[in-house]
Amino acid sequence: MSWKRGITVVKSDGSLDFKIDLKPFAPFDITNIPNTNTIAVTSNSSNDIKIVDVNARGVLKTYCLDSPCAGITCKENSFILCSRENGILELNQHDGSIKTIVSLKMDNYSHVAISGDKIYYTHSQNHSVTCCDFQGQIQWTFRDRKIKFPIDVSVDNDGNVFVAGNHSNNVVVISQDGQQHKQLLSSMDGIEWPNGLIFDRDNNQKRRVFNPTKNCENSGYISNDLLLKKVIMSDSTALCGVCCLRHLSKPSTGWCLECEEGLCMDCKEHHSLLKATRNHTIIPITEYQKLPQNVLEITRNCKKHNEILQIFCKKHDSPCCRKCIIETHNNCTNLIEIEDYIKDIKSSARFQEVEEIMNETAENIKRIRINREKT
Repeated sequence: MSWKRGITVVKSDGSLDFKIDLKPFAPFDITNIPNTNTIAVTSNSSNDIKIVDVNARGVLKTYCLDSPCAGITCKENSFILCSRENGILELNQHDGSIKTIVSLKMDNYSHVAISGDKIYYTHSQNHSVTCCDFQGQIQWTFRDRKIKFPIDVSVDNDGNVFVAGNHSNNVVVISQDGQQHKQLLSSMDGIEWPNGLIFDRDNNQKRRVFNPTKNCENSGYISNDLLLKKVIMSDSTALCGVCCLRHLSKPSTGWCLECEEGLCMDCKEHHSLLKATRNHTIIPITEYQKLPQNVLEITRNCKKHNEILQIFCKKHDSPCCRKCIIETHNNCTNLIEIEDYIKDIKSSARFQEVEEIMNETAENIKRIRINREKT
């Protein structure tokens, strides 16, 4: 039976120790508070941060913020948080005061880690990992087609950054300067829709990766010696996104290309009837999960402002959102709606030429494989 409203504590061998009931609070991420028997717990459906006594198995204190937070990590006497509306925040444990480190809009799945004087955070929908200092100065931002929808992030003792790619089904390590990267694990190693990852700094060669399982959605995992494991959240494609907001776990049967969200059978029916969404394109979830990575990387949202791309600037050969036009393209005159720009693309000579080249390339690859098998 799924445990959706609490923390699951496991022994060092992975067997169940006990559970902490937090109903109606739905945990998302957890962090251990050093030298105590307490942990801090976030929920991306609540503005509260809960401080939980593991021994007493109850809530000691609650901080109420302005918006829900996803990722959390502990820094001495404060917490570093991923606030959906406000960005990277520092919450003082003693007086509850809040300092904004980086002001930006974040998604429901952003995670954060710290090492030394650096903060590392993911922005899943932008497919990015960013490093900044505690003054909010961006050191580097990493994007690569190898990692899609990065969720969790962890750092080793040498400053190497480990990232779990949820949609790319892999774990990638990024160098401390953000310039180099290497894939460590993939679906070939049994990694499927990974949601949690942590580098065990007490054992500098040990990494823990968590795949979503049927019986542990939305549950936090820590060992009985308070070695933090991670919250394992609902898989963003396997579960209906609408139902997750209602704290329900229903499997997705379809994927809305416009909303970029999974839908269960009931929500898919409502989605097709509502005036605002009845013209949206919904494909079977199994077909969506089979799409190649370069197709999954295509997004309708602006990577800078996270708003829908609506206009194409012919001068800069660039799609734009409303904010892009105000900030960068205010003086551009050759602007056209994206739908008008692409409506005839499939019938264009250039498109047909590219399609023919791709078909020829596919045939050549097929012939090469056949020849290799014969030899």
